[in-house]
Amino acid sequence: MTIVGKGIGTTIAGRLFEEMAKATGKKPSSVESREHLVSQLAKLLDENLGKPNLPLPSQSSVVPSNSAKTAALFFDRVWSPGSFGEKFDDIFFTGGTELEMWLGTAIALAAGETQGQIVVGPSALLQDSPIIVAANSIASSDFSFGMARAISESIRTAHGIGTVPMFSSSAAQDQAYTVGDARILVASIQNLGLIDDDKLSWDQVLEIRKDKESVAKLRKLRNWAESNMEGKPLSFMTDAIGARLSDYEWSVKKHGIQTVIGTMQSLVDPKFLAAAAITTGVGAEFGHGLTVGAVTIVGQTAWSIAERFLDLADARKGENAEVAYIHDIRKMQKKS
Repeated sequence: MTIVGKGIGTTIAGRLFEEMAKATGKKPSSVESREHLVSQLAKLLDENLGKPNLPLPSQSSVVPSNSAKTAALFFDRVWSPGSFGEKFDDIFFTGGTELEMWLGTAIALAAGETQGQIVVGPSALLQDSPIIVAANSIASSDFSFGMARAISESIRTAHGIGTVPMFSSSAAQDQAYTVGDARILVASIQNLGLIDDDKLSWDQVLEIRKDKESVAKLRKLRNWAESNMEGKPLSFMTDAIGARLSDYEWSVKKHGIQTVIGTMQSLVDPKFLAAAAITTGVGAEFGHGLTVGAVTIVGQTAWSIAERFLDLADARKGENAEVAYIHDIRKMQKKS
């Protein structure tokens, strides 16, 4: 696979090596030793951060400024620096560009710094780097959104891939929904606090993405947004989703209560109890425990229960079911 940032690994490794030497006061015993160490580190960076894993043209893709798991529930592919193994190859993508390689190294250093495993932090590495240049050129007071936009642009320039940066809450306020762009949909859900990224696991995200019924529900939600929300501002969409979800959850809860009550009523119906007592007695007289009459009564009760469960299933697919996908995610995160 082509390494887009080939040679950048050597630049980053050399810079990192210099900063480590400053921080520790130690230097390699020879020039050859230094070059060997830089070469090994550069190879590691090129292999882990310099290889593109790009979305297909037909796939929706986003560079999240936060809440990556939530983004993965609404987009086909989500940007992440480096590889996280084959398990996530269908979710994460990377462009292997120079900007991504610098940022990926800085993220790794930050993690190592937190764990006390390194002596050089990301700030030392990034002085006068492309990351700082990009950050200074971003016309945004929101650094995370601005950086997502810079990454998106670097991938577009290198590969012609039309990935988009995820709006932060502040950046989304002035936006309106456009067909095919799920960012305002996600921002509306985040405004309502419906999905807590920290309470979802990546295994749950994978489970939802692979479930055919969940995929169908997401498609229904997107179709509703495209038919009813085009050109509408974030505030309008937020209110619409909140109202529909409230009505939908009440409908499901109401039918669930009715199902339980109906089942109990069927089981304690005086006609059922009387018939059950008679047929049980007759059965005992003839030496067997169940008669045709008992089978008929039980069958009728089971049918009544089945009808009520069908009513509940209809409620889950009926009015306001466009938001069933969000409802299911909320139920799953409560279990975690």
